Amino acid sequence: MGPIFDHQPSRCSLRVLHTADWHLGRSLYGRSRLAESATFLNWLLATIDTHHVDVLLMAGDVFDSTTPSYQAQQLYYQFLANIAKTNCQHVVIIAGNHDSPSLINAPKTLLKSMNIHVIGHPSSSPADEVITLFDVAGNPLMRVCAVPFLREGDVRVSQAGETQEDKNRQFVEGVMAHYARCIDYAQQCQRHDGPAPLVVMGHLFTAGGVTIDGDGVRELQVGSLSHIPAAVFPVSCSYVALGHLHVPQIVGGNETVRYSGSPFAMGFGEATQQKTLPLVTLSDQPAVVELIPIPCWQPLVTIRGDLAHITSELHRLMASKLPYWVDIDYIGAEVVSQLRTHIEEQVQGASLSVLRLSDFSKPVVGWQSTTTGESLGDLTDLDVFHRCLDRHCIPDDQRPELVQTYLEAVDLLGREVDGVDGMAVNG
Repeated sequence: MGPIFDHQPSRCSLRVLHTADWHLGRSLYGRSRLAESATFLNWLLATIDTHHVDVLLMAGDVFDSTTPSYQAQQLYYQFLANIAKTNCQHVVIIAGNHDSPSLINAPKTLLKSMNIHVIGHPSSSPADEVITLFDVAGNPLMRVCAVPFLREGDVRVSQAGETQEDKNRQFVEGVMAHYARCIDYAQQCQRHDGPAPLVVMGHLFTAGGVTIDGDGVRELQVGSLSHIPAAVFPVSCSYVALGHLHVPQIVGGNETVRYSGSPFAMGFGEATQQKTLPLVTLSDQPAVVELIPIPCWQPLVTIRGDLAHITSELHRLMASKLPYWVDIDYIGAEVVSQLRTHIEEQVQGASLSVLRLSDFSKPVVGWQSTTTGESLGDLTDLDVFHRCLDRHCIPDDQRPELVQTYLEAVDLLGREVDGVDGMAVNG
C-alpha cells in the first residue's frame, strides 16, 4: 500500500489510526531519544488533524520501562492533553510488556472523561476488555477488544514436573482462550446492543512474525513454539491492531491484521526501514488500509569494514552535514593501535556522532568485550543473563531451560513490584 493523500472521508466511514511501541524514555548507547519522541508525538497530532482521524489505537509499550522517568511521563500526558483538543473522538491504549499495568491504569477514570480509554491489567471478565465507542449522538461507532499484554501467570498455572513443551503449549492455549472469550463477548454485544465495526487490539508475538537483529524486541519465551497463531483472530474482525514487533508487517497474509511497528528505529538493525502508520477506513465495506510514511528525524547508520572503508564512509557521511548516529564494526585483518583515537580524530567537529565502536580484529576471550561505547544501560536484562551463561561456559543444550526459568522469575518479580505500585497508587 502506498502513502495516503489528504482527502475528506465520506460521512458514513470511520477513520482509525494504528500505532504502537513508542518506548518513551528509551536511550541508544547512552543517547536519549526523548527529543525524537517529542517530535514524533507532535507529528502524530498533526497527522491526526490532517487525515481527519476519528479513533487512535495505541497497541502497547507506551514506555520503555515499567518505571519511566518524569520526562517520559510528561511527554505522554502532554500528548493526551493535546489530543483531547483535536477532532479525534476516541483514543484506546493498552499496556505492553515494557509497561507497568498499574501506571497505565492509574488515571483511567480521569482519562475516560476525555474519551481516552486505557487497559493496563488483563481481566478474567471479558466485559472489562471490550469497549464500545460512541459518537456524540450516542450511537455506537466501533467495538474494541482491547487485550493488554498477557503474561504466563495471567493464562496458565504452573504444575510440578511439566516440561518446557508443556509450558509453551499451555501458554499458547491460554492466550488463545483469553482472546476467544473477549471476541465472543464482543460478538454478543453486536447482537444485543447493535452492530458496529469490531476491532481487536493485542500486544503479543504471532507465529511467523518478523524481527530484525538489534531492533530492541524483547523475546518473552524460549523458541517459536510459544508464538500465537494468527487463527486466534477470526475473519469476522474488521481490523486487528497489534503491537510488540517493531517491523511494520501484516500477519498471515491478511491486510487487515497488522503490526504498526515502532515509529522510529529502536536500534541500528532497523536503520534502513521505512516506518509507517496504518490508516484504516471502516465502513459497511471491507476495511481499507493505507500507509502513512513516518519521517526519519534521527538517521542511524552502521559502517562495517577495514580502516580504509570506515574512514571513507565517515567522510562521505560528514559531507552530508546530517546528524548521523554511527555504529562502527572494525573487521580488518590488522590490529590498529588506538583505533578509537583515530576515529575520534576523523570526526572531530563533525555533525555526526559515533555511538559505538567494535574492534573484531582481536579474539574475544571469556568475559572480555571488544565493544567500546557500550554501557550496562544499553543491555537488556536478558542480554546480561546470556553473557553470564557465556562467562560460565554453560553448554548449549542446558541454556533453553535456564533462560525460560530466568524469564519466569523476572516476570514474577515484575508482577510483584507492579502490585506494590498499584497499592501505592490506590492508597
